[in-house]
Amino acid sequence: MHYRTIAIGVSLAALLIVLLAGAMPDSWFASVSQLLVLVLIVVMALGILLASGYDQDPPPRNKWYHF
Repeated sequence: MHYRTIAIGVSLAALLIVLLAGAMPDSWFASVSQLLVLVLIVVMALGILLASGYDQDPPPRNKWYHF
């Protein structure tokens, strides 16, 4: 599973929603989309934090490093 492509896709979708909401600022869609974008950003940030831990190898252990 490629977390980077998922994150790019979600951010592009959020950008599209923001642009659509900007086109009609006085509608119910604008407030709903702002809330949705906020939720998307929080979920994406959590997802990237979780995914970055799994993508990388653990740091190599140095057995001579005692402190």
